Amino acid sequence: MVVVEEQAAWSDEKGAGDDAAKPMAVWEPICHPKGGRSNTSTVHQEKRFSRSSTSVCSSRHESLQIVRYVYPGSLALRPGTLAYGGCIACGVGDISHLVSIFILVHKIHSTKSCRGLSFKTQAIYFGVFIARYLDLFFRYVSLYNSLMKVFFIASSGYILYLMHYKYRPTHDPAIDTFKVEYLVGPCFVLGLIFNYQFKFSEVLWSFSIFLESVAILPQLFLLQRTGEAETITTHYLAALGAYRALYIPNWIYRYFREGVVDPIAVTAGIVQTGLYLDFFYVYFTKVMQGEKFELPA
Repeated sequence: MVVVEEQAAWSDEKGAGDDAAKPMAVWEPICHPKGGRSNTSTVHQEKRFSRSSTSVCSSRHESLQIVRYVYPGSLALRPGTLAYGGCIACGVGDISHLVSIFILVHKIHSTKSCRGLSFKTQAIYFGVFIARYLDLFFRYVSLYNSLMKVFFIASSGYILYLMHYKYRPTHDPAIDTFKVEYLVGPCFVLGLIFNYQFKFSEVLWSFSIFLESVAILPQLFLLQRTGEAETITTHYLAALGAYRALYIPNWIYRYFREGVVDPIAVTAGIVQTGLYLDFFYVYFTKVMQGEKFELPA
């Protein structure tokens, strides 16, 4: 086994010509078998860093200062190994996320009701997108990336508008009683403690990842109180849960293929997926069999 430490360094200084907008990443092998340095040369790789590559994935490469890689044999670091490998699963996950939003908007408009939906969960998601995508105003990655960020913020705000104004009489706050402060406060503290760089944008990014992992709790709590849900609501929740679950194959692929791991995103993603396990069990054993969604008494 070869253990390599990756040191990423880049400059955002202005006035550096055409390369000012292209950070330079320097990958230097630090540790080799038996503790020796078999190669003192440095592999230089130019790549445009982004929070989400071509998708709106939450995995990070931009802010990682030191990441440990474990490669079999003597595989050397190669330009492009951190690029976009394995993001097919990420792309499918993003599609699932989009589908969940369209299902939710369709459910509200078609039934003219917010019955069975947690306003608090939707408010948390709106906060998650605002915190995570503030870089929309000062960092350009690609047109697709920017459009996705705008869509998630706008659609989340639109859903809040529908629930809080247009169809407000159909929402029953008496059963949507989960105390969100028990989620927001601890997640903000985690964002302050666990981040890749202690600056405002990085703390907000970490905070958004932790908060998204538990954003579904008010909705699940509401389901627990009512004991049932409309079929279209369960389809929305299934697509939303599948979105994060589909990122797991991508993380596994990147770990074994490229040695890349993002501990914050992976930990939060596993927690987020785990919260859906009971729901998925009932969904696949009842709803997918044509039965009504009802939780066991």
